Amino acid sequence: MSATLLILVPFFIIFVAVIIGYAIFSSLRKYKALATFECYKNQHPQLVHAHGVECFRCGGRQIYIRQAGNIGSKVLNLHVCKTCGKNLYRSES
Repeated sequence: MSATLLILVPFFIIFVAVIIGYAIFSSLRKYKALATFECYKNQHPQLVHAHGVECFRCGGRQIYIRQAGNIGSKVLNLHVCKTCGKNLYRSES
């Protein structure tokens, strides 16, 4: 390996680590910006009932859970409307 390449390798590794860190931080920030179930229920009390949850955008009743990531032993979930694709609220399990 040339001397120039040996000098550039640490900078490349640092650059890649910064990009990955930013991507993780950005997705976590978007996740935390979503309402929790309690907030969703307070904002849309007519849409949360014994039969389930409805989408505030389209009224859809088919809500699925998409895993957004992990933090330690916690699993971060997004509750998404199957009809329109809107992220409704977040939860952890």
